[in-house]
Amino acid sequence: MHVILVDYGGVENASQAYTFLKNMFSDKRILPAPFFIRPFVAKFIALKRKNELIENYKKINFSPLKKTVKKIVENLNSREKNFTFSFSFLYLPPYLTDLSALLKDAVLFPLFPQFSTTTWGSVIDRVKKQKDKKLVKPYYNHPDFLNLIEKRIKKTLEKIGEEKTAIMFTAHSIPKYLEKKEPYIEQVKFQVNHFAEKLNVPVFLAFQSKLGPVKWISPFIEETTEEIAKKGFENLIVFPLSFVIDNSETLYELDIYLKDFALEKGIKKFERISLFNEDKDFSDFIVNYVKECVAEEKWLK
Repeated sequence: MHVILVDYGGVENASQAYTFLKNMFSDKRILPAPFFIRPFVAKFIALKRKNELIENYKKINFSPLKKTVKKIVENLNSREKNFTFSFSFLYLPPYLTDLSALLKDAVLFPLFPQFSTTTWGSVIDRVKKQKDKKLVKPYYNHPDFLNLIEKRIKKTLEKIGEEKTAIMFTAHSIPKYLEKKEPYIEQVKFQVNHFAEKLNVPVFLAFQSKLGPVKWISPFIEETTEEIAKKGFENLIVFPLSFVIDNSETLYELDIYLKDFALEKGIKKFERISLFNEDKDFSDFIVNYVKECVAEEKWLK
């Protein structure tokens, strides 16, 4: 059986920035403009935002996402006999839409833990004509996946200590108009409430990566960080819930931009927990979850 890991894609060099932005904003799930004007608006936004995006990517030596996903797939293929793994992206090559020959009887594994129409919806749009596809269900609440996160948080807490420490979970924001139309926010809050019961330190939720002039779900990472600092916490641990692989929204937005902001506001120690990336326990989860979905015929309808 073939398993295809799916992500947005990560900009590896300056020449890819325009393509990534144009493709992203051409997606009706991202920019719900009429189809006949969306391509023109997408090109305009891509041209306008391209240089800023490139400058941010330069600060992290561009995105490692493709290299990381490729390594995950290589590791999985070297150890698994019953599955063949590959990967595809929504907005950069290798495009999911170019893999139609592989989609027959394939399992699609989006690398987005929660369901959002802006992520899973975009995957579904690209394969909806393929009759034999199988799509795993979102795994944000799977006990094994939650344990992966908890293990990393507790390891960081052991290093930093619990005194005057707060944990801020971040999630990719979505436009406000989508809040009641999809389960994404409730799924994020489920995770945060789960960890609030498991941990002995105060837990906060904030949203990141808003784009454009529309209203986005808040509170944003800046205001929550400021609130945490005002409450007298000196140590801030950050864990991004919307991603499983480090990318520009963790490596730049959190590790550079938010860290500088937090230190300016009085936080003395800022620790962003690394995501799963090539870690063996995450690869184990991928394999075991696919096996579980196959055995139980547990597919997203």
